[in-house]
Amino acid sequence: MDLITDVISIILNGLGKLSAKNLYLTLGSAVILSVSCFFGCNYYSHLWNKTYQTTLTHKVLSGIASLFTFLFVLAFVAFTFWEEVATTKITIWKERLKNDSVFINKCFYDAYYAVKALNIEDFTDYPSPENGGRIIPMSNEKSQLTSGEIYSKLACQNFDSENPLLGLILQSDFGIAPELIKEDTKRHFAAGGTLYLVSNGVEIAATVIKKELTKQAPRVVTLARTILVLLFIIIPIIPFGLIGFAAYKDLKIKV
Repeated sequence: MDLITDVISIILNGLGKLSAKNLYLTLGSAVILSVSCFFGCNYYSHLWNKTYQTTLTHKVLSGIASLFTFLFVLAFVAFTFWEEVATTKITIWKERLKNDSVFINKCFYDAYYAVKALNIEDFTDYPSPENGGRIIPMSNEKSQLTSGEIYSKLACQNFDSENPLLGLILQSDFGIAPELIKEDTKRHFAAGGTLYLVSNGVEIAATVIKKELTKQAPRVVTLARTILVLLFIIIPIIPFGLIGFAAYKDLKIKV
């Protein structure tokens, strides 16, 4: 269900990028093609059996095919703005996640005990999350890297959960290279930072996801449009075939 919601969101946002004139043209084209599909399915059998009457089931199937035709046209046009829409969704997700207290607490909890398990830091003055602790000692590079890996990994998992379609396509959790996290933690602490924050991990995740988006955008648009065209052709074939076969049988019976 979340995947369907994400697809609808991307399509609607893509259509929202159209000018008013182009939007009306797109809607008009979608209506014309869907209506043509419906009447074509129901009346093309009259080419060889003028007396055949389609059943209610046939009309329902034709209606479903025409509805999908309408949606396919909208989706085909909306994917023109795939990269722009996806980039906006990533930015919105990033800013929201930085202020998500539940997510931040989860990251801190996991990082705190992961660093503690390394046995390389003094936790004497650093209470646990359950006792109100909010700081993790990070005097060692291993501690810094461990925290960064946890933050970025959880951020990617959250992205995949919140954006199932983009997560499925971009596979963000495979793109966080340890070298990138190590470089970012080193730069952060070299600049005088004393704590590596959850927001740093979110930034890394967002950067990697956007790079993957830029790399895959042309392929995704081509693939999506190819699938839409194939579905545009295949789905109407079902009612066309059923109605045509029924009309042919009816003709044989009459003959």
